[in-house]
Amino acid sequence: MIQNQKLNGFILLNKPKGKTSSDVCIEIKEFFNAKKVGHAGTLDLNVDGVLIIAINDSTKLMPFVNKLDKEYVGKAKAHKNISKKELENVMKKFIGNIKQLPPRKSHVKREERTRKIYDFKLLNLDDKTRVFEFFVKCEAGTYIRKLIFDIGEKIGGSHMIQLTRIKQGPFKIEETISIKDISQNKIISNLKILERLKT
Repeated sequence: MIQNQKLNGFILLNKPKGKTSSDVCIEIKEFFNAKKVGHAGTLDLNVDGVLIIAINDSTKLMPFVNKLDKEYVGKAKAHKNISKKELENVMKKFIGNIKQLPPRKSHVKREERTRKIYDFKLLNLDDKTRVFEFFVKCEAGTYIRKLIFDIGEKIGGSHMIQLTRIKQGPFKIEETISIKDISQNKIISNLKILERLKT
């Protein structure tokens, strides 16, 4: 079978839970019979949301896309009782430049690095279950699971239980398509992507 090397562009995908970022890239590569497919910003197996996919020569633009800021909503659980006010005060301390050490399972070298948290809000706290909902806007390369773990160090422990990427750069989750809906007419041209990056 001849590979479709002339097909270039991007797909704004809503990655489902239960599939890795690599899994969906393989599916898209096979669907279009493309030579090369890449993604910007890995989403873990049980994380869903915005995943920008590049096809063939469009992968050359990925260094620009990879630098885009990201926004997430998620749920986490505090291991000890905490008031809304106390939790909000702790979260505020993480806004700005923070130090992070990548997780052991990550594909990057485990060196401490600085990442910026632009906004970090408590959306809801269930006093009975100690489950809290949050919103975070951050620099590319920020590990949200690690961020929640670090908060736990201040409040007696916490762990993440759900995460959705709702925005990457100017691209919102409302613009994405599911893996079931991929087709050639859903591909966005390099020019349109670059125009969006300028705004």
